[in-house]
Amino acid sequence: MSIRNIGIMAHIDAGKTTTTERIIYYTGKSHKMGDVDSGNTVTDWMPQEQERGITISSAAITCHWKDCQINIIDTPGHVDFTAEVERSLRVLDGGVVIFSAVDGIQAQTETVWKQAEKYEIPRLAYVNKMDRIGANFFKVVGDIENKFKTIPLILQIPIGNESNFEGVVDIILNKELHFSMENGIPKLNYSQIREEFVEKVIFFKKKLIDILSQFSEEITQLFLEDKEIGLDIIKREIRRGTISRFIIPVLMGTSLKNIGIEPLIDSIVDYLPSPFEKSFGAFSLDTNNKILVDPNENKKLSALVFKVQYSSVIAAHLYFVRVYSGEINSNKKIINASNGKREKFTKIFRVFSNKNEQIDCVKTGDIGAVLGLKFSVTGDTLVEESNNILLESVMFPEPVVLMSVEPERSSDEIRLKEIFEIISKEDPTFSYSESKETGQLIISGMGELHLEIILTRIKDEFNLNVYTGKPQVSYRESAGKIVKEVFEFNNIFAGKNIDFKIGMIIKPLSRGEGNKIDFECVIDSTIKSAILRGITAAFVSGVFGYPIIDINISIFSVVCGTGKISESAFESISGFAFHSIFQKSDPIRLEPIMLLEIRTPIEHTGEIISTLNVIGGAIHSVGNIGEYDLIKSEAAFERLFGYASILRSSTKGRGSFTMEFSYFKEKNKLIKVISF
Repeated sequence: MSIRNIGIMAHIDAGKTTTTERIIYYTGKSHKMGDVDSGNTVTDWMPQEQERGITISSAAITCHWKDCQINIIDTPGHVDFTAEVERSLRVLDGGVVIFSAVDGIQAQTETVWKQAEKYEIPRLAYVNKMDRIGANFFKVVGDIENKFKTIPLILQIPIGNESNFEGVVDIILNKELHFSMENGIPKLNYSQIREEFVEKVIFFKKKLIDILSQFSEEITQLFLEDKEIGLDIIKREIRRGTISRFIIPVLMGTSLKNIGIEPLIDSIVDYLPSPFEKSFGAFSLDTNNKILVDPNENKKLSALVFKVQYSSVIAAHLYFVRVYSGEINSNKKIINASNGKREKFTKIFRVFSNKNEQIDCVKTGDIGAVLGLKFSVTGDTLVEESNNILLESVMFPEPVVLMSVEPERSSDEIRLKEIFEIISKEDPTFSYSESKETGQLIISGMGELHLEIILTRIKDEFNLNVYTGKPQVSYRESAGKIVKEVFEFNNIFAGKNIDFKIGMIIKPLSRGEGNKIDFECVIDSTIKSAILRGITAAFVSGVFGYPIIDINISIFSVVCGTGKISESAFESISGFAFHSIFQKSDPIRLEPIMLLEIRTPIEHTGEIISTLNVIGGAIHSVGNIGEYDLIKSEAAFERLFGYASILRSSTKGRGSFTMEFSYFKEKNKLIKVISF
């Protein structure tokens, strides 16, 4: 059976979860259509999701359509849960990007599009909410073309618009498609094209052929010879163009009213790739080179852990895996190639949202969940012993907001730390630490909503009440200048007299380059590894108590005195040395700058721009969508606490905004403000 691993991606409120629920219902996996407003959706199974009507975690669903198995990952539309989007995109073969026919391209749409580009994921576009006032299919298509510099391929044109939207005309089939429900059973009716649509169909069919002929020699030849271009050829070339990411097929519908679902599922099967149609990138541990692996040829197991989820029912973690080659079964001897430790699967499951069905194996290209792993985290590679490769991991953004937390009863502090361990294993963008100055527990995350959801889980799922401080900005540190120095250590360490010298050059790097460590001297590999561990661990906290970023460290000398020095000594003293030298680099404090997209009634635009000027924001653009203006801007995160209340007050409750992390800037340096 053919497989499609797909993701559903969109901005919040574009209809992503509703569309996913309809796909699940139409494919027969669910016997009742879930509804976001009613809080009974299959994919949004967490209580917080059903209460808020947003998707937080990536629910995995397996369903079937026309002899094809479709694994759907329903991803969050809220930027605070970008880790869920990132990890799901890493394991997808194709995606469906949902656009609101009214709002078009929105902030999170741009974010997920960029993420999909990073992982080279072929996509379909689905323009939803065609029945809403202000719906404009062709404007959205134009925006996709202009904003994303891609070629949208229109497969359908609308029958009616806004409240009169009743179906679509399929350009390839030359048929009208009408959708209805009879006794809860979906009905799709085909009819001949009405006279009023004939010229439009001819126009868009010609445009479709023109686009396909740009990369299809077969279609070009048939067109030049004035021969009929058959349906099979057209669909095959659309598939080829989609998989190569030359085109983006565009469909439409209104998912809430069950219009457009069947053609969307057909297109997922017809145009998005199977796992066997693309080689995957890996790193060879034998040659230390990047390689491409063909899943049709390599039968040895390689799988990626892309999500870890705690189950309170079994009091254990479930590990979601994507199998790239070979198969997972309980008999295989497994190595975690990321850390070299042996692992074992005790149980294997097919996943349906938060429900699991135990199975014997997960084969090439498929997605499943396993129990029994002890040393694995998100992004780790699992292989059988003879397969010496490492898959590309999952990259996550840094947390930007922190908050102090303490249990109501001091006796629960150890338990609270255990809960934090469980959550941090699930969510790589959540972390916790203990303040050296106050002893308080500090949690970090992607935004206020992110931490709010975690605190709700602690109370509801783990039955633990906590006190919290006000949200604060999670700053960063970096070097302000180049510094070169030799650190000398001649003292007692762990009961032994240690004589050790290490020379470092610390250089500031451009924002976003990360931390780099290189060795200009030749030393024993064991010592080198210990020094690397020590310095890397020291990045966690700098002079101001914040994580250190964007520096280059060159080790130019390592001198050991007489006597044996343990690895732990090398590790600890290297960390001391780094901190000592870093203090002399005139460290600077960095603050997160956020991108904002504000939607406001036109009559309040001037007032909103004034509020942004007050908080030191920079206006990038002001655009118009019907009765609303869309303001894109940026501002320091610390100035945005409470901005939601300001916006509500300024727009009489009609305004809304989203924000996402953009970059780190030296604190107190001004952002250029553009006045309108």
